[in-house]
Amino acid sequence: MRLRFFAAIFALVLGLQSAWIIAAELLRPQLPYFPKTDAEAQVTAAALSAAETSAAIGWPRGDLSVEYALALNAPILAALENGAPIAAIRAQKNSLAATEGAAALSPSDARAWLMLAAAASVSGPRTVRPLAPLKMSYYTSPYNDALFPIRLALAVQPANRPGDELQGLVVDEIARWLRAHPGQKQPIVQAYRHASPAGRALLETSIGGIDAKLASELQTTIH
Repeated sequence: MRLRFFAAIFALVLGLQSAWIIAAELLRPQLPYFPKTDAEAQVTAAALSAAETSAAIGWPRGDLSVEYALALNAPILAALENGAPIAAIRAQKNSLAATEGAAALSPSDARAWLMLAAAASVSGPRTVRPLAPLKMSYYTSPYNDALFPIRLALAVQPANRPGDELQGLVVDEIARWLRAHPGQKQPIVQAYRHASPAGRALLETSIGGIDAKLASELQTTIH
């Protein structure tokens, strides 16, 4: 009798867990890994309501929280992808808090840390220093083509002053990008346009040994 009772309790718990997983998956939107174009950003932003509901039902699943943060931060990511200066970008009201939650629930996901760095950079009075989560995005995924444009844009912004360790990570990723994508220079050009003087010097130095022509061309983009 007691064995049947415990078996029934176990079956009930298992059933509830299955319903919890299935409900979150049914509501979960199909999103790109990381929006890289305006079209992908629009699709991601349009799924905000579904992503929020899925993350709420599926809490504390980190993957769902990251997808909610993606939908919430899609306008910021699109603006950075298009080369907008940080001063011209505005975050949604709860994007910073939601992204902090995503990073806490999914600390091995580089996207969460990069979004946190982006949200912190555009959220006015800073409660989070952008460079710490930016560095974490490199630690969790050192070479990531999908994240490269925004990581580079944030690293060389005037408001950010990366230390030697972060500079080394940035330089390594630039070198890999140029060798893997020799014809795709737009992310570097856009980052250079809005970089600080120190950021521009970092880009010129790191690129000079790989693509001397591009290094000299960068200087003409700000005139």
